[in-house]
Amino acid sequence: DYFDISIEEFSNDHRITEGFDGTTDSETGYIYQFSSNGVYISGYTGTINGTLNIPETIINRPVGGFHQLAFYVYNVNGTLTNVTIPNTVEEFQHGSFYGNRSLGTVNIPYGAVVDNTAFGMCGSPLKYTTLIGYDNSTAETYVSSCTVDSTYIKFKAADCNELGHTQGKRRTTVKASCENGGTTELHCEVCDYLISSNATDAIGHRYKWTNNGGVST
Repeated sequence: DYFDISIEEFSNDHRITEGFDGTTDSETGYIYQFSSNGVYISGYTGTINGTLNIPETIINRPVGGFHQLAFYVYNVNGTLTNVTIPNTVEEFQHGSFYGNRSLGTVNIPYGAVVDNTAFGMCGSPLKYTTLIGYDNSTAETYVSSCTVDSTYIKFKAADCNELGHTQGKRRTTVKASCENGGTTELHCEVCDYLISSNATDAIGHRYKWTNNGGVST
């Protein structure tokens, strides 16, 4: 079988070994490694039968990405058909979902970096793997330009209503003064939708002594 030969060659080329590096979270079964933006998932100890919903946080840290070979087909116990990815994910490393022929849909968060082997050998003539993302996104670029075993991968454009909003940086819309509070807003980085608005306290007066012995603000 062409797929099995190619996947085996990938294993040999990239020296796949049994087991994962990292620490297992006893609550979720995910194996993780610490990273600068939270944790990266490097494996899963449970059985997967269908859809895998990746959590936004593990041990109260945001899930920032997938370590190389995290869900490589020989490391998956069961059959992976769909994956729901939180918008905290910023990277799909080398071979992170390689070889999952039954994989149907995966949503790719805005701006996430996708290695050119991340979804290699996924899909089949009977069931394409669909990467869902924004127009002109890294997901679309991956599908259109990747040459590493991506025959049965396609792209589907979606918007924030389907993919969820991506938090940008909080903006100060009304600056706090000495006597009056202000306002900050959090908008979606993609569509500018207002996610939340928060009031800030007045900063209060600052006093200093003057030459005549009085005080001024």
